[in-house]
Amino acid sequence: MGFTQNITTLKKYFGAEAIARRLKEMQPVKTTVMDLVYPTRRQHPSSVLGLDEITENTGVVPVIRRGSRSYPTDADTGGLRFIDPQPITPSLFAKANEINDLFSTGQRNNVQAFVDSKIDKLRRITRRTTEVLSAQALSGAIAYKMITEGGSYVDYSVSYGSTLTLADTDWTSAGLADMIKDMEAIYKELQNHGHSGDIRFLMGDDGYAKLLDKVLAARNIPAQFVEYGLLLGGKYKIMPMGETYTLPGGSTASYVVDPKKVCAVDVAAGHALHYCAIDDLEANLQPLPFYAKPVYSDDPSGVKIIGNSKPMPAPVANAILWRRLLPA
Repeated sequence: MGFTQNITTLKKYFGAEAIARRLKEMQPVKTTVMDLVYPTRRQHPSSVLGLDEITENTGVVPVIRRGSRSYPTDADTGGLRFIDPQPITPSLFAKANEINDLFSTGQRNNVQAFVDSKIDKLRRITRRTTEVLSAQALSGAIAYKMITEGGSYVDYSVSYGSTLTLADTDWTSAGLADMIKDMEAIYKELQNHGHSGDIRFLMGDDGYAKLLDKVLAARNIPAQFVEYGLLLGGKYKIMPMGETYTLPGGSTASYVVDPKKVCAVDVAAGHALHYCAIDDLEANLQPLPFYAKPVYSDDPSGVKIIGNSKPMPAPVANAILWRRLLPA
């Protein structure tokens, strides 16, 4: 079979329906923040997102500060009417000789396995990137990196408004009773803003270690170790959050939650992850969570497989509260 025929055969494994079918058959990719805070996923038929569609559910206004084209504003209020989510478009390249070796076996399963492996790697990269955006949004803002056509990095920023905060406390020598009082204060502050559906305490490593020491040393304390972490007093759902991420082009890891802080979130408040329509004609400009397609090259001869997704987290800012538990 010649390379031209191979291309025709390879195309059969792509397309929106084929990709969607294969994704359903693949093992789900688990991500902590997306799975916990953004279980609601919405496919948005436009490439841009109207602010009213977000504020209706979250009560906050995300604003693109840098890194995207401008949109018309309301002449009376000066309010921005649309935001323009930026796409995630990773790619992988396979050389013609590698593809010829693949097709020379004459086995359909080998071709499917080749396509699946490329799609799986791209979807995992896309998912991890979306997880970072979702985790950053817990702070009330996204501060990511966007690469230009020239290959340089520029800032990609989104502001959702201020999250809640409480005055710093100090668990350095605190007893368990004081720690519980501090968590109750967080609980009540979220309740004061109408959020008490399912509050989770995402606790940094140092704070969680301090709390754990006190719980393990105490007697007759109603504490249970559960799948997500610790359930204290049948009320406080505490999850250790020591995860980190590194921005593109960077070398320093950042914590999702600072080791000495806690981020309390009502995960039932209506946080949502929007997938906007992707800029790809072959995908019929659909709002797909993930899409991949082959692009063929003559120099070097081969095929580039490009992934595409356009996610936009929409957190409920006043259902998120940050507090420092230990001195910096």
